[in-house]
Amino acid sequence: MTTRKIINSKGQVSIFFSTTIVVMITFIAFIVNIGIFVKAKINLQNATDAAAYAGAAVQARQLTNIAYMNWEMRNVYKEWMFKYYVLGSLNLEGVAGASASFDPNTDFTMKPYTRTTQGGAQGVVDYYNFPSVCIDFANTGGVGMCTRYLVPGLPRFEASNVLGMDETTNAFIDTIVTEKAKDCSQRSELNFYTANAWAYNVNIDDADNTLSAAAPQVAANFMGAFPKAFELALRVRNLEAQVNFPPMGNVCANKGYGIKCNVEAGQLNKPSHERAMKAFLSGYKNIGRTPDKQMQTSFTLTELSPSLNTSLQKVNSLSTLLIPDGHAATRKYYLDLKLMTVNYSTFYTAFTASTGDVKAGGQAVSAEAQCNATKIGLPIPGYPLGFTKNPDILTYYAVEGKVKFTGLFNPFDQDNMILTAYAAAKPFGGRIGPMLFNVSERDGYPYVKPRAKKKSSAYISALDTQTFRGATGKGGGSDYEPGMPVPLNMGNDLMQFWLMDDQDQVGGKVAGNEIFYGVPNLIYDYPRDSISNREDYLNSGSDNIQVIAHTKITGENPTAGLYNKAMFTKFSNNLRNIRSANAITTSDINDAIFAVKAPTLYDANNYLIPTPETVNKGLRTDSWGVIAGIPKTFTTNSKTFNVYQLNLYAPLYSSNDPAMIYKSTADLETAISGYLEFQEDAILKYRNAMNIVAADIFSNNKSGTSDQNTGAAAAMALSDLTPDEFEKIENDPTVGASFLSTNQPSCASINGKFVYFYTGNVNFVKESTAKCGLPPWTLKDLMLERWNGPGFGGEIYSNEYTLSEDLSAQLFTAYRPGREHDAGSNDGVHKNAISGTSTRMIRNFYSTKLIPLKSIAGKSSAYGSNDNMLIYSEGHPKSISPDALRSTFKNPLDTSSLTIDLGSAEL
Repeated sequence: MTTRKIINSKGQVSIFFSTTIVVMITFIAFIVNIGIFVKAKINLQNATDAAAYAGAAVQARQLTNIAYMNWEMRNVYKEWMFKYYVLGSLNLEGVAGASASFDPNTDFTMKPYTRTTQGGAQGVVDYYNFPSVCIDFANTGGVGMCTRYLVPGLPRFEASNVLGMDETTNAFIDTIVTEKAKDCSQRSELNFYTANAWAYNVNIDDADNTLSAAAPQVAANFMGAFPKAFELALRVRNLEAQVNFPPMGNVCANKGYGIKCNVEAGQLNKPSHERAMKAFLSGYKNIGRTPDKQMQTSFTLTELSPSLNTSLQKVNSLSTLLIPDGHAATRKYYLDLKLMTVNYSTFYTAFTASTGDVKAGGQAVSAEAQCNATKIGLPIPGYPLGFTKNPDILTYYAVEGKVKFTGLFNPFDQDNMILTAYAAAKPFGGRIGPMLFNVSERDGYPYVKPRAKKKSSAYISALDTQTFRGATGKGGGSDYEPGMPVPLNMGNDLMQFWLMDDQDQVGGKVAGNEIFYGVPNLIYDYPRDSISNREDYLNSGSDNIQVIAHTKITGENPTAGLYNKAMFTKFSNNLRNIRSANAITTSDINDAIFAVKAPTLYDANNYLIPTPETVNKGLRTDSWGVIAGIPKTFTTNSKTFNVYQLNLYAPLYSSNDPAMIYKSTADLETAISGYLEFQEDAILKYRNAMNIVAADIFSNNKSGTSDQNTGAAAAMALSDLTPDEFEKIENDPTVGASFLSTNQPSCASINGKFVYFYTGNVNFVKESTAKCGLPPWTLKDLMLERWNGPGFGGEIYSNEYTLSEDLSAQLFTAYRPGREHDAGSNDGVHKNAISGTSTRMIRNFYSTKLIPLKSIAGKSSAYGSNDNMLIYSEGHPKSISPDALRSTFKNPLDTSSLTIDLGSAEL
């Protein structure tokens, strides 16, 4: 019995051991399962991080394209200013001569005709120092009409008392006086056509239907500034719409396996889907392959939506200008670009016939039909100068990643085991372009005003048309006198035409008469290569805005921008032979315009500049590959330039993408119609101001023995009202807007011709001659003719790109790491501390970085100087401009759909 008991007790240890094994295996399985779970969670987080980074990288590239197009808008402006300041003033000694009387300021004044005394100095001296287009190919530097501020008239001597002689002589002189007065008017029209072509020429290969048909062919083979800038603005709006494409729903590889998936990755096949597509694919490929097949199959990515700020969706605000009402592009999820529209007016020289005296035998003899030069403004209302990024709207990208988890020993239903991860990233290091003007709203209307601290003084100048009689008041003007620039500031609210200080509005949409024009100007480059203060190109006066005034009264000359002689010399030196005795050829002008558009150091410090393949390879930097090909090379004034072919994705219109604002030329027609209508108040203000000036010229020139009005031709050329209308305006220059609106010029005059050309509205001119007998006549018609022409369209913007050989390495200003990032102080070269190898880290496009999710949740400041989550700049917060520094932003992450509380999360 005893032996049997011992044999039977042997199985107890096995039972105990088996029980222990089960517990141990369960414990090991639990540990392994946790490990697999943690690994899955890590993989998911890595995949979600990769997805956020990839999406933000797409945003970075999109923003880069926008920045490049914004720089192209600056190039158009530079080209226009070169035509205006240099080509239009080549006859002036201060521009092409060896010296200038206002050194170190550029001198754009015409010289007096010193052999006359008519009218005193005020009749023969140019006291307003700003450029005015005047073309005179026959001028040799002597008494040419574009060099002198007055061309003498024809004397009418005392009667000889010889029977029949006086009548014959007076009739002969009357005929010559009439012809000479006509010549003054014809030369005025020639200069008007040239200035208009440089501003508005649309079809460079079909001039028969444009105002430029009558203009001399000076740089006529280039498109005008306004239509070119307008097209670029449309392209930028399309690119912005792609950035703001609404966040997608749940994206997966297959709806049958995804988690509440409503969009399959295969459906993301449009350009605006690129952000979501690349984000998903990056996460999908990083979640794992064969070992994690189930996680990869179920991986679902959701783009987390920023909060929408409805205040940015107002019709015709600077944020939505050019975007149709109700279009999805008005919803600014990730980016808000404000269009800086500026009311500019360039000038052309008109020669108005007047009377005066000349010296003959020591005595003053009456002279008629002398040609007084007058600088007349040509309005360019709402010129699209460029875009500025609204610093209240942050560009970032946040996503949620989800997968189904099945562990090695998972006892739970896999459909209930959902792993979730979040990640956010944003573009860093680039720039759209500087905020040249103050853009905001007042009383529900958008406005553009000069910025404080003289930021705008080198891009626009005020004009004070104060006369010799010393009229006072903000308008500072009175009646027209020979030599005064027109239109005038008439000293009352109705007819203050010109910008006078930094509180006046020069753009946007303004009710009533509170909108003004200014003289365009430009910062081309730093005046000198090595200076201690690089802001010496700004206005040196005490005012925030530069005021060009009568120099005899103020004793001051303009100093900002191109009025800085050193800067203007750099600018004008792009024209070969400008300061030599050699003739300037068409080739010289063409090369000069290419050279002007080459990036300068100032450009590189304020804009994002594309770089060609050859430069990128030489510096061993990343490349976009958008500028390739063998360059054309030319030299001007000892400086060598290379011309490449630039190709950028920037669609003008396309039906291939749901984000596109303009899907056809019909949409473009709607855009141009709305924009021109947006500027009608500014155009009508110009029309009314010109009516007043024409009335002054008509009424103040009734003299001469034959009692003929030698000013009539000049007045009618400007604005052909009736004599009674002229008289009524002259008797009361403060007549109301209703009178000026019902007394309209026709297309036979410069005033009516331009008003109809710009607006196409027959109600603004005399209807009987509205069409002027020319098909298509209006700016809108010409733009449509271009857009509907053969071969126009496509999604690629192509243009020539010019680069100076001595500036290549200085263009990489978007991302240049310094010593705090283990790179050299200036060259951006990073040296690996272990291997000793060096890599050049400079880039000319946006970099991208992961950011804390909490920083975009609106729970705490992401901008503050004492906050550890500073995400606005890679540098020290003190380096941020006070105008751009923000403590919060207006599009924080919409956290309503999140399953975590970011207020307490340490992410």
